[in-house]
Amino acid sequence: LAVPSFAHGQYFEAFEPYIKKDTVIACMPARSGGDLLLAAKLGKKADDVTFVGFETLPWACRFTDWGKKATILGTKGSILAAVT
Repeated sequence: LAVPSFAHGQYFEAFEPYIKKDTVIACMPARSGGDLLLAAKLGKKADDVTFVGFETLPWACRFTDWGKKATILGTKGSILAAVT
């Protein structure tokens, strides 16, 4: 899920009917508490999924034409992730 972290909750709710046991849900970038938000939105179903939260995107990007085109300014050498 590559959307701003403030929007994760609405996507978790929208995806909920399609999430099956052992699904891996990866968010980039993720904010602190992303796993708690997932649990709040999915309820008991969250016990059967894996959440991966990345600290940032692997690229430095800027929109050059809003909603149509972006320029990749560089690629980061590494990024951190947490798995719950």
